[in-house]
Amino acid sequence: MIRNALALAALACMGMLSVGCSCNPTKLNVTVSLDDAMRKKLEDRKIEVDIVAIDTKLAQARWETYSMTQYWNPGDERRESVDSYKMIFDPSKPDAQTLSKTDAHWDKWFSKSGGGDMQLYVLALLPGIYEDLPGDKDPRRQILPLGSCRWSSTDVKMLVQKDGIITLTPPKPEKK
Repeated sequence: MIRNALALAALACMGMLSVGCSCNPTKLNVTVSLDDAMRKKLEDRKIEVDIVAIDTKLAQARWETYSMTQYWNPGDERRESVDSYKMIFDPSKPDAQTLSKTDAHWDKWFSKSGGGDMQLYVLALLPGIYEDLPGDKDPRRQILPLGSCRWSSTDVKMLVQKDGIITLTPPKPEKK
């Protein structure tokens, strides 16, 4: 009986070791700014940025392949149905904008999360014509991991340029 209990305890310990350390989702301060060329384009248009957290692998796969052209069409059901943090850059508001880690959107996103591998999708409506591409290959979409082990800081800086969004504060590489 004691031998069975020890064997069971040993199996449980091995199972815990095979999982590795937990990388819990974390809230970030995400600051988005426009480069000089994009700020000049504000004279005749606005630039919109939506930020949304997606938590399940199935939903992430759908978001990674969803047409960014379709997403930015007026009345798009996906855009209207998701709880996103919206930034609008226009002549009256050309400066950097920040989604604070204390913003209520984080609490909403985390309350709906299963605690899995949440990702943050930063989506921009950019002037010009773009080919719809999956994931980060589409310059209008950046996907950021939210695992705390992937970030050295909770302050993330992003820049919108004419050829797409770039992350100035890249995450740490994923551990295999």
